[in-house]
Amino acid sequence: MKKVGVDAGRCVGCGACVRACPLGVLELDGGKAAVNERRHCMECLHCAAACPVRAITWQGLAPEALYRAMPEDPVVRTVAMRRSTRHFRPDCPERAVLTRALDQAEYAPSSKNEHKNQWTVVLGRDKTDALIAPVAEWGAANGRPELEKQLERGINMITCGAPCLIIGHIPEHANNPEGDVVIAMTTTELLLARAGLSVCWGGYLKRAISATPALREALGIPRDHVVAGVLMVGYADGEEYVNVPWRRPADIHWN
Repeated sequence: MKKVGVDAGRCVGCGACVRACPLGVLELDGGKAAVNERRHCMECLHCAAACPVRAITWQGLAPEALYRAMPEDPVVRTVAMRRSTRHFRPDCPERAVLTRALDQAEYAPSSKNEHKNQWTVVLGRDKTDALIAPVAEWGAANGRPELEKQLERGINMITCGAPCLIIGHIPEHANNPEGDVVIAMTTTELLLARAGLSVCWGGYLKRAISATPALREALGIPRDHVVAGVLMVGYADGEEYVNVPWRRPADIHWN
């Protein structure tokens, strides 16, 4: 049984939760949202974050626990409202906005103050779409057949239609190669959110680019660089998040 549910008495059938769910767990049935028991739920709570009438329920949580109060502190609010967007409009973000965020992310911690991070920015829907086929081909050959199957259903799990990709890479001989880039990318994501942009981490893109020499060469990424992450960036298309959903408490061990 899935933990997620729908309070049919509160649901207004707007479809916000259906749009937000990345795996199709929620669907409209008879004008109301309903749970598709055949689909896997990864418990991201995008549905609760998107529901304007708070009709999503969660097993074991009262509504006041599932829907948290909006933080007053602007930094905490930015962190709490961060969501992974998977539907993007085709219009590109401005280069100046992207440059400013990456410049500001240089203040993020870097091992031994090396700051050897490098960024490859793919700008334009035609250019990001060109990566879909080779990544799907990589997936079919490496145990990820769901990529092609979802494309056949009209679902693009590879780029999500984002018109911009930020690929973070760094020389493999850096003191803390992958860690330094990921810290800077996390900082960049929050800065972009503050600038009104939406972001999702591209795990399939990261793995495919790392493992495919032809893709690395086409993107101009040196062979001796570690590809640490990919951000899909743009303006959300039909995804709007209005609530701060529950998250489990930190797993802390005190010594």
